[in-house]
Amino acid sequence: MESLIFTTVAIFILGIVVSILTNYLLLKNAKLIGIPKVKEAEAVRWSPTQKPLLGGISFYIFFITSVLLAGVFSGYSQLFNSTNLGILLATTLGFGLGLADDAYATKPWIKFVGQFLCGIILALFGIVIEISPFAGLNFVFTVLWTVALMNSLNMLDNMDGITTTVSLIVLIIAFSIGVLVGPTHILLLLILAGCIGGLIGFLVYNWHPSKMIMGDSGSQFIGAFTAAVSIIYMWQFRDVDARGIQVRQFVIPCLAFIMPIIDTVTVVIRRLARKQSPFVGGKDHTTHHLAYLGLKDNYVALVFILVSIISAIIIYVSVSFMSEWKYWYTGILVFYCLAVFFVIQILYVKGNDKKLLKSKD
Repeated sequence: MESLIFTTVAIFILGIVVSILTNYLLLKNAKLIGIPKVKEAEAVRWSPTQKPLLGGISFYIFFITSVLLAGVFSGYSQLFNSTNLGILLATTLGFGLGLADDAYATKPWIKFVGQFLCGIILALFGIVIEISPFAGLNFVFTVLWTVALMNSLNMLDNMDGITTTVSLIVLIIAFSIGVLVGPTHILLLLILAGCIGGLIGFLVYNWHPSKMIMGDSGSQFIGAFTAAVSIIYMWQFRDVDARGIQVRQFVIPCLAFIMPIIDTVTVVIRRLARKQSPFVGGKDHTTHHLAYLGLKDNYVALVFILVSIISAIIIYVSVSFMSEWKYWYTGILVFYCLAVFFVIQILYVKGNDKKLLKSKD
């Protein structure tokens, strides 16, 4: 056990170091690497200045580094088991999709097809959300969850530090659950430790005012990776003797991804109400409307961090002390999620009103 703790801490620290050094070198040589031309989507980014879309490259580097280091500890025979291989293939595809989009501004349908393939890969390699006795339904739901997360985190990457900090907290939640319920996936926990360190290292360059952003290569990679670890660690809380869909099982994933879910639902509903495509970029996210209210960019990030941390604490209490689930637990947690959602809607409307008044002036 002591050796496992030491290895975990070592990989975590190395993740930070590798990330800081990699991002420093990428930033220093951004012109040599080639900064992608401004895409149509980049024209609606919040920052008025173009920044290198190089974060995703560092993500993949510290991910592979974490995989190799974990393999050294646990033995490479365990490295390529079904679960780890599925994660490796899906995240590699996600990274490649995003990198192509950053460089060539690929068509949206290409990204969607790739996202569906990421979900299919996870499901084929046994990383499946078991919500019902029907394997077909579980397969479909797994793919849809993966696509939804990859899109949600991509859409949320519209302001400095937002997607990075939200994803960081999600990975910490997954790691904590893995430790609390018993480390059945030791190698994956080690990889998680490295990736948590890597995101901390990237945040040095991504916190407002940022020097670089993750780009689609980063958001698509982290979307596929968080989808995989959430399926393994967050969707497991199900009464095995009960049949059918259980509301309890949805609570922890929804809490962990509460801010990306709220942002995506808000943007999609409001754009459809305006008869606009939800897949076209714009400055109408919840982050933007908090800024319209007068919050500085770093304070907007702090709001997202605060809500995510509160949700993480609730998850910890749920996993640690609510082994015998009761109906009123579900009621309280659903009430919390709805309360956060409606508070965000109120702030959204107030921010929009303030924006309109300012435009008239």
